[in-house]
Amino acid sequence: SMTNAVSTATSGDALREINLLGMTSIPQTHDVIASILVYESESAVRQAKFTQGVLIVLIVALLILEALLIFEPMGRKIRDSVREADKARQRAEEEAATALQAKRVKDQFFRTMSHEMRTPLNAVTGMTDLLRETSLNQQQRDRLDHLHDASRHLRHLFNDVLALNRLDSDDDSFNLSFVSLNQQIKTCIEMLRHEAEHKRVDLNFSSDIPEEHVHETDSFRFRQVIINLISSDMKSISSGFVDIAMTVETANAPEDEVIRISIRSTGAGAVEIPLRDDSAPRDPAQLIVDARGDATDLGLALCRQIIDRAGGEMTASHTTKGQSVVVTVPMKKDIIEQNTGENSQSPADETVEGGALEKMKILVADDNMPNRMIARAFLQSDHVEIIEVENGAEAVDAMNKHEDIDLILMDIDMPVMDGVEATCQIREQSEAQAAMPIIAVTAHVLPEDANLLLEAGLTEVLHKPVTKDELAVCVSSHIKAARAA
Repeated sequence: SMTNAVSTATSGDALREINLLGMTSIPQTHDVIASILVYESESAVRQAKFTQGVLIVLIVALLILEALLIFEPMGRKIRDSVREADKARQRAEEEAATALQAKRVKDQFFRTMSHEMRTPLNAVTGMTDLLRETSLNQQQRDRLDHLHDASRHLRHLFNDVLALNRLDSDDDSFNLSFVSLNQQIKTCIEMLRHEAEHKRVDLNFSSDIPEEHVHETDSFRFRQVIINLISSDMKSISSGFVDIAMTVETANAPEDEVIRISIRSTGAGAVEIPLRDDSAPRDPAQLIVDARGDATDLGLALCRQIIDRAGGEMTASHTTKGQSVVVTVPMKKDIIEQNTGENSQSPADETVEGGALEKMKILVADDNMPNRMIARAFLQSDHVEIIEVENGAEAVDAMNKHEDIDLILMDIDMPVMDGVEATCQIREQSEAQAAMPIIAVTAHVLPEDANLLLEAGLTEVLHKPVTKDELAVCVSSHIKAARAA
């Protein structure tokens, strides 16, 4: 009972109670004192814990206060930075959308410009070629030759500007397929034959690549490069010859080869054509300005960019007798069975005008009268009959009336019914018409446009302006192939 009294009272009260109870014995006094000490120690511990708690609360409060004072400005800065980042991202997205829209507008401009100008240019070049075949006095012939050169210059300029714009686009890609490089170069030479004869330049081609070897490349780009390089070499001399030599420089593997193409001009009146060594892509508009009114520099810039994209190299040199351009490009190789006998004859060796084929009937569908007139004049001969119509609907009707038509030259943009719809309807009429050669003659020159036309059922795509040789070779080769099938 004494211990309980002590545990529930203060030390002073306990001592007073000891005196009142008269507890003077040593054991009793020892117990009371011990109880008092235990109580005092427990009180001290509780007081220390309370003080520690108060200190912790104060420290936390100080930390919170310090955090508010220090981190609140930092938080504001972070929030401001986040807002600025959001604004910058939004501006970047808006600028990207603006740039994309500007690119689309630019691409559409190039497409529209090319399409709208190629149709009248086809009439200019075609009529010029027809007039050059008539009887003229020397003054008339000289003036017509100037017109002919200017029209071909304009044609190459259109092709190069459009191609450079395509290469400047990120979505541009090569359409790879296995083709005969020998035949590709021969076709390019045939396309330039008349121009070379006019300039009194002989075009010579040699190759150590077997005819049965084919290589993987973009045939459209390959021909662009070869035509531009040969044209540049012809422009560097007033007369003489241009040698085109193709060899296999190295063979890294049985299916991989590095093709070396050397184009060298030699002749009188040699002039230096600016051959840029820089391979950095430049804006097409700047290239036009740098060309100083000459499409040669523009064409060579196009060649360099195409070759760089293909992983190749182009080097050029100039002498007092002419210039030399060497191109090396890696390509994959394949081998096909070589045709022998009369079927191995090159299409360039057999033209409509040459009369090697039997009588043929050709349907020309074009809403432009000068274009129809030019096609008729280009193909006119004793064994060729031409039927003309002005739109796709008339072409379908003509096929119903004339079952013996051998080939169709089809414009694409025509009133009433376009060339694509007309081709689809003609293909559905009969088995014979499903296999008939239908050649698109169009101002749509982009590779994707050509692919869409081929997917729609057109047999081949010719781009306006079309030369007489191009048309003759195309028509002859397809009619011969159709009759041999």
